[in-house]
Amino acid sequence: MIYEKNTPAAPPVILCGFMSSGKTTIGRPLARRLGYEFVDTDELLVESYQMTIPEMFKKGGESYFRDLEHEIAKKVCSMSRAVVSTGGGMLTFARNGEILSKQGIVIYLEKDFEECYSRLALEKDRPLVKSRTKEELRQMYEERIGLYKKYADHIIKNDGTVDEAVGRIVEVVTGYVDAERSIALINKEPFDYTKWRDEYLDEGLSVRELGQKAMMYSKTLN
Repeated sequence: MIYEKNTPAAPPVILCGFMSSGKTTIGRPLARRLGYEFVDTDELLVESYQMTIPEMFKKGGESYFRDLEHEIAKKVCSMSRAVVSTGGGMLTFARNGEILSKQGIVIYLEKDFEECYSRLALEKDRPLVKSRTKEELRQMYEERIGLYKKYADHIIKNDGTVDEAVGRIVEVVTGYVDAERSIALINKEPFDYTKWRDEYLDEGLSVRELGQKAMMYSKTLN
Protein backbone atom coordinates (compact mmCIF):
# COMPACT_ATOMS: atom_id res chain seq x y z
CA MET A 1 0.00 0.00 0.00
CA ILE A 2 1.45 3.37 -1.07
CA TYR A 3 -0.68 5.79 0.95
CA GLU A 4 -1.45 4.72 4.52
CA LYS A 5 -5.12 4.52 5.44
CA ASN A 6 -4.79 7.47 7.82
CA THR A 7 -3.49 9.78 5.09
CA PRO A 8 -6.17 12.50 4.80
CA ALA A 9 -6.37 12.28 1.00
CA ALA A 10 -4.55 11.04 -2.07
CA PRO A 11 -5.07 12.04 -5.71
CA PRO A 12 -6.84 9.58 -8.01
CA VAL A 13 -4.67 7.74 -10.52
CA ILE A 14 -6.41 8.23 -13.87
CA LEU A 15 -5.69 5.81 -16.71
CA CYS A 16 -6.36 7.00 -20.25
CA GLY A 17 -5.74 5.47 -23.64
CA PHE A 18 -7.42 4.10 -26.73
CA MET A 19 -10.20 1.55 -26.55
CA SER A 20 -8.87 -1.89 -25.52
CA SER A 21 -5.45 -0.50 -24.57
CA GLY A 22 -5.59 -2.34 -21.22
CA LYS A 23 -6.90 0.32 -18.86
CA THR A 24 -9.23 -2.02 -16.98
CA THR A 25 -6.94 -5.05 -17.24
CA ILE A 26 -4.12 -3.07 -15.63
CA GLY A 27 -6.30 -0.87 -13.45
CA ARG A 28 -7.74 -3.64 -11.29
CA PRO A 29 -4.41 -5.17 -10.14
CA LEU A 30 -2.93 -1.67 -9.85
CA ALA A 31 -5.70 -0.69 -7.45
CA ARG A 32 -5.04 -3.81 -5.36
CA ARG A 33 -1.31 -3.03 -5.31
CA LEU A 34 -1.88 0.55 -4.16
CA GLY A 35 -4.67 -0.34 -1.74
CA TYR A 36 -7.08 1.86 -3.72
CA GLU A 37 -10.64 1.50 -4.96
CA PHE A 38 -10.99 0.64 -8.65
CA VAL A 39 -13.43 2.71 -10.73
CA ASP A 40 -14.35 2.15 -14.38
CA THR A 41 -16.03 5.29 -15.77
CA ASP A 42 -18.11 3.30 -18.27
CA GLU A 43 -19.42 1.08 -15.46
CA LEU A 44 -20.07 4.17 -13.35
CA LEU A 45 -22.01 5.71 -16.25
CA VAL A 46 -24.24 2.66 -16.56
CA GLU A 47 -24.78 2.49 -12.81
CA SER A 48 -25.50 6.22 -12.46
CA TYR A 49 -27.96 6.54 -15.35
CA GLN A 50 -29.41 3.02 -15.40
CA MET A 51 -28.82 2.64 -19.15
CA THR A 52 -26.31 0.69 -21.18
CA ILE A 53 -23.93 2.74 -23.31
CA PRO A 54 -25.65 1.62 -26.55
CA GLU A 55 -28.94 2.79 -25.02
CA MET A 56 -27.41 6.19 -24.25
CA PHE A 57 -26.31 6.55 -27.88
CA LYS A 58 -29.72 5.43 -29.10
CA LYS A 59 -31.52 7.91 -26.83
CA GLY A 60 -29.57 11.05 -27.68
CA GLY A 61 -26.60 10.27 -29.89
CA GLU A 62 -22.95 10.80 -29.11
CA SER A 63 -23.42 14.39 -27.84
CA TYR A 64 -25.88 13.15 -25.21
CA PHE A 65 -23.47 10.40 -24.19
CA ARG A 66 -20.58 12.87 -23.91
CA ASP A 67 -22.61 15.18 -21.66
CA LEU A 68 -23.32 12.29 -19.29
CA GLU A 69 -19.68 11.26 -19.48
CA HIS A 70 -18.62 14.78 -18.46
CA GLU A 71 -20.76 14.52 -15.33
CA ILE A 72 -18.90 11.32 -14.48
CA ALA A 73 -15.56 13.08 -15.06
CA LYS A 74 -16.58 15.73 -12.50
CA LYS A 75 -17.53 13.01 -10.05
CA VAL A 76 -14.14 11.34 -10.50
CA CYS A 77 -12.37 14.59 -9.59
CA SER A 78 -13.74 14.40 -6.06
CA MET A 79 -12.47 10.87 -5.50
CA SER A 80 -9.52 9.94 -3.34
CA ARG A 81 -7.55 6.69 -3.22
CA ALA A 82 -8.95 5.51 -6.54
CA VAL A 83 -7.54 4.05 -9.73
CA VAL A 84 -9.83 5.27 -12.51
CA SER A 85 -10.11 3.58 -15.90
CA THR A 86 -11.56 6.17 -18.29
CA GLY A 87 -13.47 5.59 -21.50
CA GLY A 88 -11.35 5.83 -24.63
CA GLY A 89 -12.84 9.20 -25.60
CA MET A 90 -13.12 10.89 -22.22
CA LEU A 91 -9.79 12.73 -22.28
CA THR A 92 -10.15 13.70 -25.93
CA PHE A 93 -12.50 16.47 -24.81
CA ALA A 94 -10.91 19.54 -23.26
CA ARG A 95 -13.59 19.99 -20.59
CA ASN A 96 -12.75 16.53 -19.23
CA GLY A 97 -9.00 16.63 -19.76
CA GLU A 98 -8.60 19.96 -18.01
CA ILE A 99 -10.41 19.02 -14.81
CA LEU A 100 -8.98 15.49 -14.58
CA SER A 101 -5.38 16.60 -15.15
CA LYS A 102 -5.79 19.26 -12.47
CA GLN A 103 -7.09 16.88 -9.80
CA GLY A 104 -5.42 13.55 -10.54
CA ILE A 105 -2.25 11.83 -11.72
CA VAL A 106 -3.01 11.03 -15.37
CA ILE A 107 -1.30 8.01 -16.92
CA TYR A 108 -1.50 7.40 -20.67
CA LEU A 109 -1.33 3.68 -21.46
CA GLU A 110 0.30 3.48 -24.87
CA LYS A 111 -0.49 0.35 -26.88
CA ASP A 112 0.01 -0.45 -30.57
CA PHE A 113 -3.09 0.04 -32.72
CA GLU A 114 -3.01 -3.47 -34.18
CA GLU A 115 -3.11 -4.98 -30.70
CA CYS A 116 -6.01 -2.72 -29.71
CA TYR A 117 -7.86 -3.56 -32.90
CA SER A 118 -7.46 -7.32 -32.49
CA ARG A 119 -9.37 -7.00 -29.21
CA LEU A 120 -11.93 -4.52 -30.52
CA ALA A 121 -12.79 -6.81 -33.41
CA LEU A 122 -14.17 -9.30 -30.86
CA GLU A 123 -16.44 -6.71 -29.24
CA LYS A 124 -19.69 -6.19 -31.13
CA ASP A 125 -21.49 -3.86 -28.71
CA ARG A 126 -19.31 -0.72 -28.90
CA PRO A 127 -21.27 1.97 -30.81
CA LEU A 128 -18.14 3.77 -31.99
CA VAL A 129 -16.57 0.52 -33.23
CA LYS A 130 -19.34 -1.25 -35.08
CA SER A 131 -20.06 1.81 -37.24
CA ARG A 132 -16.44 2.25 -38.40
CA THR A 133 -13.99 0.39 -40.64
CA LYS A 134 -10.54 -0.62 -39.46
CA GLU A 135 -8.97 2.33 -41.28
CA GLU A 136 -11.43 4.75 -39.73
CA LEU A 137 -10.55 3.37 -36.30
CA ARG A 138 -6.86 3.71 -37.11
CA GLN A 139 -7.42 7.38 -37.99
CA MET A 140 -9.29 7.87 -34.71
CA TYR A 141 -6.38 6.23 -32.87
CA GLU A 142 -3.86 8.59 -34.50
CA GLU A 143 -6.01 11.66 -33.78
CA ARG A 144 -6.42 10.75 -30.12
CA ILE A 145 -2.73 10.09 -29.33
CA GLY A 146 -1.86 13.78 -29.16
CA LEU A 147 -4.80 14.50 -26.86
CA TYR A 148 -3.89 11.69 -24.46
CA LYS A 149 -0.32 12.99 -24.31
CA LYS A 150 -1.49 16.55 -23.80
CA TYR A 151 -3.18 15.74 -20.50
CA ALA A 152 -0.95 12.88 -19.31
CA ASP A 153 1.54 13.33 -16.49
CA HIS A 154 3.29 10.16 -17.58
CA ILE A 155 3.28 7.79 -20.56
CA ILE A 156 3.48 4.09 -19.77
CA LYS A 157 4.06 1.65 -22.61
CA ASN A 158 1.75 -1.33 -22.31
CA ASP A 159 3.97 -3.64 -24.35
CA GLY A 160 4.71 -6.40 -21.87
CA THR A 161 2.96 -8.23 -19.07
CA VAL A 162 0.29 -6.78 -16.81
CA ASP A 163 2.67 -7.02 -13.86
CA GLU A 164 5.31 -5.02 -15.73
CA ALA A 165 2.86 -2.21 -16.53
CA VAL A 166 1.54 -2.17 -12.97
CA GLY A 167 5.10 -1.96 -11.63
CA ARG A 168 5.91 1.00 -13.88
CA ILE A 169 2.87 2.91 -12.69
CA VAL A 170 3.58 2.13 -9.03
CA GLU A 171 7.03 3.67 -9.50
CA VAL A 172 5.42 6.85 -10.80
CA VAL A 173 2.96 7.10 -7.90
CA THR A 174 5.73 6.31 -5.40
CA GLY A 175 7.72 9.26 -6.75
CA TYR A 176 4.90 11.63 -5.84
CA VAL A 177 4.48 10.04 -2.42
CA ASP A 178 8.20 10.21 -1.56
CA ALA A 179 8.29 13.90 -2.40
CA GLU A 180 5.18 14.60 -0.37
CA ARG A 181 6.51 12.72 2.66
CA SER A 182 9.76 14.68 2.53
CA ILE A 183 7.80 17.89 2.87
CA ALA A 184 5.79 16.40 5.73
CA LEU A 185 8.97 15.46 7.60
CA ILE A 186 10.57 18.86 7.25
CA ASN A 187 7.34 20.49 8.46
CA LYS A 188 7.23 18.02 11.41
CA GLU A 189 3.53 17.39 11.05
CA PRO A 190 1.30 14.73 9.46
CA PHE A 191 1.09 15.14 5.71
CA ASP A 192 -2.28 16.51 4.62
CA TYR A 193 -2.37 16.11 0.84
CA THR A 194 -5.63 17.99 0.37
CA LYS A 195 -4.49 21.06 2.30
CA TRP A 196 -1.07 21.10 0.68
CA ARG A 197 -2.48 20.56 -2.81
CA ASP A 198 -5.18 23.19 -2.46
CA GLU A 199 -2.66 25.84 -1.41
CA TYR A 200 -0.82 25.39 -4.70
CA LEU A 201 -3.93 24.85 -6.80
CA ASP A 202 -4.94 28.33 -5.67
CA GLU A 203 -1.90 29.43 -7.68
CA GLY A 204 -3.26 27.59 -10.70
CA LEU A 205 -0.87 24.62 -10.56
CA SER A 206 -1.98 21.25 -11.91
CA VAL A 207 -1.18 18.00 -10.11
CA ARG A 208 1.59 17.48 -12.66
CA GLU A 209 3.20 20.81 -11.74
CA LEU A 210 2.48 20.13 -8.09
CA GLY A 211 4.31 16.80 -8.22
CA GLN A 212 7.27 18.39 -9.99
CA LYS A 213 7.38 21.17 -7.41
CA ALA A 214 7.26 18.65 -4.56
CA MET A 215 10.04 16.51 -6.01
CA MET A 216 12.28 19.51 -6.67
CA TYR A 217 11.71 20.76 -3.12
CA SER A 218 12.40 17.35 -1.57
CA LYS A 219 15.80 17.20 -3.28
CA THR A 220 16.84 20.34 -1.42
CA LEU A 221 16.19 18.57 1.89
CA ASN A 222 18.77 15.80 1.30
